[in-house]
Amino acid sequence: MITTERLNLRPFKISDKDFLYRLNNDKKVNKYRPSDTVSMEYCIKSIEDWNAKYGEGVLNVYLAEIKDTKEPVGLIGVFKRENDQDAEIGYRLLAEHWGKGYCAEGTKALMEKYFDESGETRMFAETHPENENSVRFLEKNGFKEEHHNLEGRGRFFILDKTST
Repeated sequence: MITTERLNLRPFKISDKDFLYRLNNDKKVNKYRPSDTVSMEYCIKSIEDWNAKYGEGVLNVYLAEIKDTKEPVGLIGVFKRENDQDAEIGYRLLAEHWGKGYCAEGTKALMEKYFDESGETRMFAETHPENENSVRFLEKNGFKEEHHNLEGRGRFFILDKTST
């Protein structure tokens, strides 16, 4: 578990399936995601897959919950896809928790832990071209946009700890 001043970040458990279902099917949260409504079975399989792939390592998809109340607010993950050299950070919070600094607090703690434990110095994020809130969030947290010519992909941002 990773703790911050206000949050706990912990790997998802099957018992978190209802929250993940709610998060995955919230139209406002997923405005820029390509998926339609997802099933409960999909949410359970996602949790099982994350746990099988990542176990207890720092690479994982974490449930972000308010420390004092254990209320889940979203997910924050650092993961590597099969062909990625660098880790990717991703995040989604329920809309009622936007603007409270939870995402910044959680991503900062997770990125610091990842860099400390892995020895890596770079991380990337990808966001939908029209998701200006995510673009501002990434830029505010030290990510720099890197242009690409990959059709159908979003905007890419790199955080390079050697240049900060």
